[in-house]
Amino acid sequence: MTEYVFRPSRWKNGKRVESRMYSGRYRRAGERKITTVALDTPDKQTAKKKLRELICDIEREEIGIAVPKRMRVAAETPLIDHIKAYCADLAGRRRAAEYVATVEARQRKLLSDCGWKRVIDVTAESFQAWRSKQNLGPKTLNEYLAAVSGLFAWLQKAGRVEENPLKSCGRSETRGKERRKRRAFTPEELGGVVSVAGKYRLAILTAYYTGLRRGELEQLEWGDIQEGADATFVVPRASTTKNRESQPCYLPQWLAHELAEAKPQHASLGHRIFGDGSMPSIWAFRTLLKRAGVPYKDAQGRQADFHALRRSMNTHLGQRGVDPQTRQEIMRHSDIALTLDVYTDKPMLPLAAAIEKLPVFLKQLEYAHPCSHNPDFSDHARSHGDKASSESRTPQLFQDEERSRTPALSDVTEQQSENGCLARIRT
Repeated sequence: MTEYVFRPSRWKNGKRVESRMYSGRYRRAGERKITTVALDTPDKQTAKKKLRELICDIEREEIGIAVPKRMRVAAETPLIDHIKAYCADLAGRRRAAEYVATVEARQRKLLSDCGWKRVIDVTAESFQAWRSKQNLGPKTLNEYLAAVSGLFAWLQKAGRVEENPLKSCGRSETRGKERRKRRAFTPEELGGVVSVAGKYRLAILTAYYTGLRRGELEQLEWGDIQEGADATFVVPRASTTKNRESQPCYLPQWLAHELAEAKPQHASLGHRIFGDGSMPSIWAFRTLLKRAGVPYKDAQGRQADFHALRRSMNTHLGQRGVDPQTRQEIMRHSDIALTLDVYTDKPMLPLAAAIEKLPVFLKQLEYAHPCSHNPDFSDHARSHGDKASSESRTPQLFQDEERSRTPALSDVTEQQSENGCLARIRT
């Protein structure tokens, strides 16, 4: 074990200048590298004591009888400083400014409402007590929990805390408790809305056929429309999409032609497509629904707003038998559960038509072969007057059945003998 304190020196104007503060150097047993640390004290005895304490702390941490210094410092740091550093790191990772601001606002609100000052103050019990008093929706409560959990995941990754103190807090149940429930438009309803849309027509059709969200549509530029050899695509820039990916969205040829005709002559590639008031606001869209005779909310309280166009496209694709993986790719979902559950209006799926595609097992005659499917003739024998004709028909039907079975049985016998010959040849 090597350890000593010294005053660092450097050359200045041809003279060797010695620092006023002490530093220390140590090399423990089994190590080849000498470590230098600043002790920040002009007193030699104090410097020796600080160096010895530093080495003892390191040895205690290695055998697990002392809390690492990084955790001790984090425990003494105000929680608000951790939040500022975390949000600064989010901004440095180029997360959206609106997202960073929302996360910081939620974390600050919890600090204020729960009385958290330092890391040790954050407990599952205090968060659960706060959550039980809120009138917020379950989705919003889960977002508050995710904001704080994200902070502690960041601290844990940096080695500043051992674990997330809120890991035992379960998420709020959201199924069946959504405050904003959406439905899909039927093709007839959507046709009615498009027919009265006027200047909003192209924006509504583009939203329906591409599945782009309102914010993504508002930032579309004419340069985002790219024409291939046999198809036209809308390719939104990655900086404008929710998942930060640029994925081509196919446009029907007739819609691409209408968009091309609607492009102003003076518009450049960087000019926004729907930046001239052709994107309907929330209230303008509701006015269109009223003019088209489409209810904004149905009997179940589900609303048909602009975002419902995205749900409508996915539901209509499902109605037309498009496979789930293709629908997921069109919708640009990371999880297929979003495609099949959240963005599918299940009451509109052709459930009855699907059941009708199952095999039919009709009621058979008394003397019919058990493997044959025969129509139900029992209704012919309901009246007493038709009893004789029914009885006379039955032997004839039985004879027809026996005649139909004879060729079938001979075919089976020939097939079995042929299979036997093949088996003998193969062996």
